This record gives sequence, C-alpha cells and structure tokens, in this order.
Amino acid sequence: MQRSTTTEATFITTSAGQRAIRTMASFVAVALVGTTPWMVSNSTLAQDAPAEPAPIQDDAAAKAAADQAAAEAAAQAAAKAAQVEAARTAAREALSRSEWKKAIDLWSAVLSAVPGDAEAAKGLSRAQAALDQGSLINEVGTDIALRKQRAQVEVAAALKGAEKSIEGGDYSSAERQVLGAKATLARYEGDFPADEFKSLMSSLDRAFDLARQGSMDADLRRRVQSDAEAERAASERKQSEAAARTKAINDRLDRVRRLQLELKYDEAIQVVDEILFIDPNNVAAQTLRQAFKASMQMFEQIGDRMGGILTVEFEFHLDSIEIEPGRKSAKVKGTSLLKMGETVMQFSSTFNEQLVREM
Repeated sequence: MQRSTTTEATFITTSAGQRAIRTMASFVAVALVGTTPWMVSNSTLAQDAPAEPAPIQDDAAAKAAADQAAAEAAAQAAAKAAQVEAARTAAREALSRSEWKKAIDLWSAVLSAVPGDAEAAKGLSRAQAALDQGSLINEVGTDIALRKQRAQVEVAAALKGAEKSIEGGDYSSAERQVLGAKATLARYEGDFPADEFKSLMSSLDRAFDLARQGSMDADLRRRVQSDAEAERAASERKQSEAAARTKAINDRLDRVRRLQLELKYDEAIQVVDEILFIDPNNVAAQTLRQAFKASMQMFEQIGDRMGGILTVEFEFHLDSIEIEPGRKSAKVKGTSLLKMGETVMQFSSTFNEQLVREM
C-alpha cells in the first residue's frame, strides 16, 4: 500500500487544476480497491513490508465521486459544444455580411475544435476564395482610379495649355494639345461615368473650336493685311510711275519750248509725238503739235512767196541767273530774237525759266 500511495502523490504533483486532482484521486482510489489482492500476492515490495490492514472504502462515496467526475466531464463537453456552435453561427453571419477575414478566423477555430467538420471546411474555402477575389477587385479598382486620375490631369493640362497658346496666337499648338487630350480621354472612356465623360469631352470640344476659330480669324487678318499691303504697294507703284511719267512729259515739254524758240519745228514735233506716246490725251502736246504744223505751213507759204529763199536767224541772250539756296535750282531770265528773211519778219520775246537739278 505504501507503493500505491507514492504513485498517487506523483500524479498529484504533476497534474494541473484542483478539479482534475479530485477526479483522478477518485479513480485511483477505486482502482486500488479493486486491485489490492493482486498487488498483495504479486508485489515483492508488499511481501517484504510489514502487514497493514486494508483501508475500508466507502462504495457510496466512490460512486458519488465518479458521478461527479462524469457530470463535470459532460458539462465541459457541453460547454465546448456550445462554444463551437457559437463560433459556427458567428462564422455563418460573417459570411452573409461578406466579412471574409472574420469568417476565415471563425471557421478555422471551428475546424481546430472539430477536425474534419465539413461545414467548417467548406465555409473556410468560400471565405478564402472571396477574400482573394476581393483583393483582385481592389487592385482593378485602384488601376481604374489611377487611369481616370491620369486622364483628368491630362485634360486639365491640355485645357490650360490651349488657353495660353490661344492667348499667344499659337492656334496650331492649342489644337494639337486638345486633340491629344481627346484621344487619351476616349481611350479611358470606360473608366468614367457617362455624364462626367461627356462633360470633359465637351470642354475639350469648346477649346478646340476656340483654337480653330482663332486660326481662321488670324488667317483672315493676314489675308486682309496682305491685300492692303499689295494695294498700297500697287498705289505707290502707280504713283511712282505717274510721277516718272509726269517728269518725262515735263522734261520733253521743256525741250519742245527750246526747240520752238529755235524754230526747229521738225524736231519739236518729234518730241511732242514722244509726249503723246507717253500720254495720248495730253492736251498741251496735242495743242503744240497743231501749232507747230500751222507754223511750218506758214513758213512754207512765206518761202514760196519769196522765191523759195527764206533765211531764219535766231538770237538767244541770257540776262540774269539767280541760284537758289542749296544750289539745286536757279531762275534764268533772257530774251530771244527771231529774224525771218532779214527784215521781212522779226519776233522778239522774253523768257523766265526755273531750272531744277535732279541730283
């Protein structure tokens, strides 16, 4: 009996919890009662030890202890079953609310308590798959958000850049920026709500229309300016040509007057014809030509009356020359005398000329 007591002490020192101690002690007591004759007859230690009287066991007390242990074990099993059922219910609710992470933890606890539970294994698999799918959806959603944000930034930059280009008159640059933003926005159309996409595209369309209208207006202004410059150049050219023509006519008229004074009507008529070639409607040239023709006819008639002999003498005298300041012009005064047939006819005249140096 001393050996059995030692065994019971060893169990007590290595077991945890007072309830377990009481339960196991009862089992040991019952075991010892049932095995005492065997131990006495077979144990060498029991033969050597002094004989001790066998303890009297109370069957009622042992049975009560056994019943209490069974009740406590049944209570523990019921508590464990209740905990498992509570975890199972919570896991089902987590699944219904799409709380995948919580459902995974709860189903894992159920499987730990009840290994091989079919419902727990199925629920765990479903929650894990949903969680993985949710992660993928989140990643896709993040990509969509990034693309949408990138398109919005590009549209805003294009609108601002186009506005600056239009203000600076660079309409082609504005059109290029807007068209590039429209292409990007169209590529990511599926990432935008329909109303937002339509609003952004309308903003770009308005900016493009402004750039196009500005370009057309600029082209029109350039054409008008070019036409005005061409008209001004043509007017200046006409004025220059008219001035040159007037100068050529005046120079020839001056030469005609000199030839007239010298009675060189043939040469004078040639110069008058040059004037009429330049300006067919020049009244002075037309009048002079008629006068010269009449004078030549008169001289021919006078020559015929004088037997075909008619001498003509011409004298030319300068009375004064006044040079203007700057030495570009001068006033010339003088007299001329025309004698025809010695004393038959004489013409005396004075002249006052303004001479201008061109260079």
